[in-house]
Amino acid sequence: MAAAPGRILIIRPSSLGDVCRTVPVLASLRAAWPEARIDWLVDESLVDAIRAHPALSRAVPLPSGLLRAWRSPLAARERFRWIRLNLRAPRYDVVLDCEGSAVSGTLAWCTRAVRRIGPEGASAIARGCVHALGAPAGGRHAVERALAVAAAAGAPLVRDLRLHVPPACEASWSQARRAVGMDGSYAVFAPASRWASRRWPAERWQALVPHVLGAGIARIAFVGGGDEIAAVRAAVPRDPALAARCAVLAGRTTVGELMAAIDSASLVVAGDTAALGIADGLARPCVALLGPTDPAVDGPFAGTRWVVKGDFAECEPPIRHTDARLGDRLMRRVRLDAVATRVVEALASTARAQPAVTA
Repeated sequence: MAAAPGRILIIRPSSLGDVCRTVPVLASLRAAWPEARIDWLVDESLVDAIRAHPALSRAVPLPSGLLRAWRSPLAARERFRWIRLNLRAPRYDVVLDCEGSAVSGTLAWCTRAVRRIGPEGASAIARGCVHALGAPAGGRHAVERALAVAAAAGAPLVRDLRLHVPPACEASWSQARRAVGMDGSYAVFAPASRWASRRWPAERWQALVPHVLGAGIARIAFVGGGDEIAAVRAAVPRDPALAARCAVLAGRTTVGELMAAIDSASLVVAGDTAALGIADGLARPCVALLGPTDPAVDGPFAGTRWVVKGDFAECEPPIRHTDARLGDRLMRRVRLDAVATRVVEALASTARAQPAVTA
């Protein structure tokens, strides 16, 4: 029998939603090896998503500019120094690349760990750096695909999706929400997305606002990243009376404060965005608006009870959300009346469900 690993590194640096979906890998590793040092390499902007997790030994922040500026000798020296101190010096026994990109695979290779395991469908460069698990199994949820890497490392699987909000972020959000008049009940709307194919039209977000306010919610917080402010503002109703009950928080919260805002919300309405993954991990009622996204693969891990998906023709070819030709035509098939119905159902479910935790 192989010796239990003493030092383990998870590599899942990018995409907040995917970082949230990788948390069960951390939970599985900790359950399997309670005494191990388990670190997680994550983009410095996303550290809040995992740093308060009780199973984590150390978050390793990946500087956003580390892999850029290849032509600068000074930057190269700093990059190699960072790699030496953060990836090689710990002498990891096992490295789990849960992303499978060229960047994550290269970072795994830089650790010089003997066991480097990568996910299904890893890129060609990643496959040269880690032992990847082969072709992706169709129809399997993203959480299960991530857990397959933990299983390959020898960990029994624990499907524990729970996120933990850093206490400092809870405190700062508590102050911020008073400043923007969110003391009472509120819903979180996440209308923006990097991909046009995942954006519900702005006018439908505007039309949804009176339905939510009419269901007993006092205020609505519109959230998004700093580069999504314009798209988020476009989703706010033009009616001054309705707009007065909305607060645009896009670009005004850290990741940890966004988590705290969602954790305190009565309802979350989101497309295929990071807010959806956070709501899933915090067990908040979330109405998910999905166009090209397959709910069974990238929808809420807790189930599709409040998913609203467009009515697609059976003969449509396979859909890729990155196809710029899609525009928002699939999201336009997500009907306002269906979303409003799900909102009322979600708000009527007042008991806070707990994320599934199974072996």
